[in-house]
Amino acid sequence: MSRHLLITGDYPPRSGGQARYLHDLWSGLSGAQATVLAPRVDAGGDGPLATGPRVVRVRLPLGDSLTARVGRTLALTLHALRHARRSRVTAVHAGQIMAGGTAALACHRALGCPYTLVAHGSDLMEFARHALAGRLATTILRGADRIIANSRFTAGEVVRLGADPGRVRVVHPVVDARRFEAERAAATMRARYGLAGRIVLLTVARLVPRKGHDVVLEALRLVRHACPAAHYLVVGDGPARADLERAAERLGLSDAVTFAGFVQDDELPACYAAADVFVMVSRERPAKGDVEGFGIVYLEASAAGRAVVAGRSGGVMDAVEDGVTGLLVDPEDPRAVAEAIVHLLDDPDLRHRMARAGRARVLERFSPRRGSAAFTEMLDELARAC
Repeated sequence: MSRHLLITGDYPPRSGGQARYLHDLWSGLSGAQATVLAPRVDAGGDGPLATGPRVVRVRLPLGDSLTARVGRTLALTLHALRHARRSRVTAVHAGQIMAGGTAALACHRALGCPYTLVAHGSDLMEFARHALAGRLATTILRGADRIIANSRFTAGEVVRLGADPGRVRVVHPVVDARRFEAERAAATMRARYGLAGRIVLLTVARLVPRKGHDVVLEALRLVRHACPAAHYLVVGDGPARADLERAAERLGLSDAVTFAGFVQDDELPACYAAADVFVMVSRERPAKGDVEGFGIVYLEASAAGRAVVAGRSGGVMDAVEDGVTGLLVDPEDPRAVAEAIVHLLDDPDLRHRMARAGRARVLERFSPRRGSAAFTEMLDELARAC
């Protein structure tokens, strides 16, 4: 029987799109088939997961400095080599290009086992900007037997960096639509944040420049001329929070914006249910190597039955079908964002039609069984090739 080692720097119970995406891909493998090598998490969050392979937690250096990131890569590589030798693994799979990919490449060269990669988009752009990291990323990509990309955009970046197109597979993130059936919780969530009687625009995202919260704030000022009851609910936290709070005050929007901070995953469905329109205008930031590779929150909003306004950038076009499940706009143009929001608010029939189409699309094309089945199919393909 094949023995797989899955190497990742991000895995549940940690929150975030990458962690969920990897779990959904790998959840079809049992503990007898595969082991996940992942960082240790905070106390209280390190219990076994209900489904999927066995998870081995290792302690890795923390922080975002270059020293910490290099240290994490080296430590993860050493742990991977030790585990691969001891367990006699037959294939290695990396959840990210650099840290996991470096470990997978090392296992391949030391032990001869094939390896696969998962590419998310922003990881590619970030490393491509730096000569040394870019060369390493290209080496890792070219040596992989198979590469899973989360969108067509990401697949294009993978090929641009030197990967063989024949080895690249697009496997979109998935969402369990049943989890977002939370209409009965909408009133409770609105009451929590004092939103009764308001028209609620929602963003669920880490507060970083790429996500475009600042553009939505500029747009909100224009939206309120047409819809004075419009209110912006911002769910998530991050380093840009203080700047965004100051921007809301400068624009005279302090009473029209609620910064909810971090919200637990089990409360997110109620947040979507409390919204009238979901808005996140992610943009590409080439100078920073930053892009939205897909944007799973768009699928969550669709699963919750909410029309979407999104930025036309990166892999978002795979997550939002323009004119069908939402509206794609220039993510740098507050006026375009405002016009799209007002268009949806002024036309309830269109808004509800997009909401229904979005949920149907998630149920048909982005169910959890699809991601897991696609990964298992790739493993079978790899076994036949090897």
